[in-house]
Amino acid sequence: MNNDEDQEAVKNMKTHFPFLFDRGFRVTYTHFDEESFGNWIVVLGSPEFSVMLIQDRSELWLSIGSGQRYSNQGRWVGLELLIYFLTNEKDYIASYDGDLHDQTKQYQRLAETFVTYYDQIFDVIVSDFDKNYYSIMSLKSKIFELSQKEVLERMRKTGA
Repeated sequence: MNNDEDQEAVKNMKTHFPFLFDRGFRVTYTHFDEESFGNWIVVLGSPEFSVMLIQDRSELWLSIGSGQRYSNQGRWVGLELLIYFLTNEKDYIASYDGDLHDQTKQYQRLAETFVTYYDQIFDVIVSDFDKNYYSIMSLKSKIFELSQKEVLERMRKTGA
C-alpha cells in the first residue's frame, strides 16, 4: 500500500476491530492497488490465526485463515461462510446491501458480526482448521444459492 492508504486502512482496523488488537493481533501484510479501483488488503495475524480484510470496488470482505502470515496459497474462509458452518447452517449472514461508499457502516457490520462469533471462530480454527476446512468449503454452494435468493428478493422489492 502506499503510505496514505496504508495508514487509513490500518487506522480503520484499529478503530473498528480493537478486540483483535487487544487479543494480540498485529498487522502482518498490506497491499494497495491503485490500478484496480483502489482495492486493498490488510492482514492481521496472531499466533493462532489470521484475519484478512479486503476492499474490492468499495465493498469490504473479511476472511479467516490459519497461520500468522498472509499467503495466496493459504486456506482462507469468508466470515459469512464460517458462521454458516459454525451454526449448523442456521445463521446466514446476508451480504451488505447499503451504500458501499459508507465504509463506516461496512466496518461496523463486519466488526459486530465478527465479535459476536469470535469465540466459536477461535475454537474451530485452533481445534483443527485443516480438518474442518473441507466441511466448511462444502457449504459454498448453499451460501451461493442463499445469496442468489437474497438478490432476487431485493430486486423484487425494489421493482428492478
